[in-house]
Amino acid sequence: PEARAPDRAPAGMPPKRARGADPAEHAPMEDAPARAVASDGDDDDDSDSDDSDDMSASSDSDAELDMPDESTMDRIMKLEQLVAATPARYNAHVALIRELRGAKLRERARRAREAFAESFALNENQWREWIADETAETRVKKKTHMREVVGPLFERAVTDVPGSVTLWQRYLEFGMDQDWESERRRALYERALKNAGADFRDGAKLFAARRAFESSRHVVDGDDAAKVATRMRQLFRRQLAIPHAGILETAGLAEAWEAETKAEAGKETEIASEPVLNPAARA
Repeated sequence: PEARAPDRAPAGMPPKRARGADPAEHAPMEDAPARAVASDGDDDDDSDSDDSDDMSASSDSDAELDMPDESTMDRIMKLEQLVAATPARYNAHVALIRELRGAKLRERARRAREAFAESFALNENQWREWIADETAETRVKKKTHMREVVGPLFERAVTDVPGSVTLWQRYLEFGMDQDWESERRRALYERALKNAGADFRDGAKLFAARRAFESSRHVVDGDDAAKVATRMRQLFRRQLAIPHAGILETAGLAEAWEAETKAEAGKETEIASEPVLNPAARA
């Protein structure tokens, strides 16, 4: 039967460049939504070589050789024609991408997503799904695929959905996996906190990740212990100034960190003893 799609986006769906996260979607990136039929695959490992050009060039062509059945291809071609003729049909884009993922036609799915993103701001779930598919491609493509394709996708994702804690978490993990230098990673952490750190339920996850990063700089980068302590103290105070779930737990972590820092102070260098919590905050 002929594929059909509504003439326009669902009520309330933002047009292209309208920003905002889909609050109903909080599943981890690696767990693709129910409509995602194709496997997300495995992440790239250290054994991949930059000399894998032959595999890179053949991966999509190999997938295309295992063509879907005639009825599936008929649906795909009709949806492609529909999207090309009327790019404002939101559900037609969604249906086309679903069919292409199910048929494992990766290059056509990539082109369909680009066309979708030109007309609409993708939501968090759609970005996670796209990034997961591109990450799976690193099994057969050069490791530079992560840097040249997946990295820019993360940047586009957090631009479309700046308040998504999950997307920022995945982007931060990507930067760590890519061995970015500390200042570049610190700048990304700062962007994450400015955009999503005030999320009442999940913003604390970004602060915790930033503290873990900063606390390791003495060992990893050789930063002065007093400088590291100052950064940590500022992060705790910054977080405690924002209403969030588990704020009492954060205060407890801050006081425990302060006590441990004072206990360790005499072993390496003298660290300023100004408390992370003032008396009013403790009260």
